[in-house]
Amino acid sequence: MNWKPLYAPWKSLIPTHADAETLPAKLATPDKSWAYGAVTDLVETDKPATIRIKAKGLSGKVGFCLISEDYSNLASNQVLVTAQDKDATIELKFEPEKSPARLLVRNYNDNGKTGEVEIASVEISVAD
Repeated sequence: MNWKPLYAPWKSLIPTHADAETLPAKLATPDKSWAYGAVTDLVETDKPATIRIKAKGLSGKVGFCLISEDYSNLASNQVLVTAQDKDATIELKFEPEKSPARLLVRNYNDNGKTGEVEIASVEISVAD
């Protein structure tokens, strides 16, 4: 696979947290389950692609997934990162009919705790 870095800035969806213009970046989530913490746009492609994220869980539980541009449908599987995951590699796959999609960081907790994660890198590999 031919991996290329994605440099799109992260838009924080929490008023008390700033956007992340560069990686590595620490991102946090609101305290409600399924509350969206941060999002970044992905490149559009007419071929299947895989997104690879290197991250470290800092607190709580954080879910990574691709979501449609209008936030109405998941566009990939969802992968969970917890505070025990100090060197996680996450791969999310999507098909052209799901593109464009956004990469979403969301709270996976259902007990009112905030999740926090540090993202070291995000890369994309597009099928030939």
